[in-house]
Amino acid sequence: MRGDLDLVERHGRLTAQLMRLFGLNFNLAPVIEVSLDDHADNALGGRCYGQSPEQVIAYAQVYLKALHAEGVLACGKHFPGYTGASVDAHHSLPVTDRSRAEMDRVELEPFRRLGDQLDAVMTGHIWYRSLEPKELPATFSKVMLQGILREEIDYHGLVLSDDLDMGALLERYRSAEVIQRSVEAGHDQLLLCHQIDKLPEAAEALRAVARSDVDRALQAIHTSKSQLCPPTNFSQSAFEALNRSVWDLRVETLGPELAHEQTYVAGKRSPVEEY
Repeated sequence: MRGDLDLVERHGRLTAQLMRLFGLNFNLAPVIEVSLDDHADNALGGRCYGQSPEQVIAYAQVYLKALHAEGVLACGKHFPGYTGASVDAHHSLPVTDRSRAEMDRVELEPFRRLGDQLDAVMTGHIWYRSLEPKELPATFSKVMLQGILREEIDYHGLVLSDDLDMGALLERYRSAEVIQRSVEAGHDQLLLCHQIDKLPEAAEALRAVARSDVDRALQAIHTSKSQLCPPTNFSQSAFEALNRSVWDLRVETLGPELAHEQTYVAGKRSPVEEY
């Protein structure tokens, strides 16, 4: 049953319906990267729609349309792509020597084709040496964010950073520098997901950022917020109905035997997890 676009569409709709039921309206998905090696230790394992841009684009389009139909905004990630990475950015900075021509054929194609359907793009912490001769993660790269993403691809939506608390950055840069350089490179919103105690330090670091960069980011966030839909009214019966639908989808996708190998929560089948 894998490869059935109807299953992808149902996955998107059920994901969005569950999110709205729990008061959420912005999904940090889908991953629209191409997995050239499903066994590479680059944090993409099991998260990509395929091993070619065409396959990724076909599936992601259906998923994005389903999210939007149910009132949930979507975020494509991680630009420009961990496709050529051999290490996990959660731990250290990935480096790739993939050429601009290779990027155009593979990494950039999904973002180029799906850009007008994405409400947000999340960047990735990876150094492309063909575009930045001196060490520079894409997170800090104006060439990547302003040159390729904004100007060449002509993307106009929100730009988010990946978690700035990841090892790829923290083992090389000071926290304040990470904050400042991320905004200056072109990010509208920054994710700090682990070191919550450093939020005051992050706020102080933002004071050193040019007012024009802050205003640009705030305008982008305002535009994004204006597109958000309110949550649906929660009810236990609605949740249980959606939970059953999620289980049915899993059975149809994996088959009864694999589906029943799932973990159980409070004695009940758990919903399909979203990456």
